[in-house]
Amino acid sequence: PAQAARIADELPADLTFASASSGCTAVGQQVTCELGAIPAGESRTRSITADIPASLVYDAGAPVTVENTATVSNTAGNDPDNTNDSDTEPTLIVAEADVSIDGVTANGPLEVLIGEPADVTANVEVSNAGPSSPIDAVLSRTSSASAGLTVTPADSTHAVTRLEIGSPQTVDDDYQLTCTSPGVKTVTLDYELALKNAEDTDPDLSDNTASASFDVDCVVPI
Repeated sequence: PAQAARIADELPADLTFASASSGCTAVGQQVTCELGAIPAGESRTRSITADIPASLVYDAGAPVTVENTATVSNTAGNDPDNTNDSDTEPTLIVAEADVSIDGVTANGPLEVLIGEPADVTANVEVSNAGPSSPIDAVLSRTSSASAGLTVTPADSTHAVTRLEIGSPQTVDDDYQLTCTSPGVKTVTLDYELALKNAEDTDPDLSDNTASASFDVDCVVPI
C-alpha cells in the first residue's frame, strides 16, 4: 500500500477556493488533501469546489479557459513511476445570466387624429438574476395593429449594456402611431430580451418575453 498519499491541487488564478472534501485544506490557490493509506488496486476521490468571479467572462470580453492542475505523491515511500502523478485539465467558462422582462408600460394616447402621427414611448423594465454580472443583452420589439393604424417603426432593437444583479434598467422604446381610417384600433407590442453574445447562456427563457396592448380611437380632424 501507499502509506501516506497526498493530493496537491493548484487552483486557477482567477478562481477562489470555496470548499473541499474532508481532509483537504487550502492556502491561497494551493489545496492539499491527505489521503492516508491506499491499498494496492484501490483508489480515492476528493472533490474541490471553487468560486468563479461573477464578472470574469464580462471583463475578459469572451469565454475564458482556465486550467486546473492536480498532483499526487506518496509521502512515505517510493513511487516507481512518477510520470503519471500529475494531470492538468482545461475548463471553458461561459457567462450564465438569467435576464428577464419584469414589466411593460405602454399606454398610448386615447385619441389620434387621422393623418397626424402621434409620438409614443413604451417603458420596459429588465433585470439580471445572475449568476454572471454584469451582462449585455438586446431588447427587441415587434408590433401589430388593427387595419387603419400603423406603428413606425414596426420593429425595434435596443442595446442593454452592463445589466447587473440588483440593478434593473428601464428601456425607453419610442415609436409613432399613424391613423388612416376612423374608429377604435388595437395596438399590440411584443418584447423579447436575449443575451447579446451567442456564447452566453440564459438558464430560464420563460421570463424573457412580455406583451402589452392598448386601444386608440382614430378621429377625423374637424
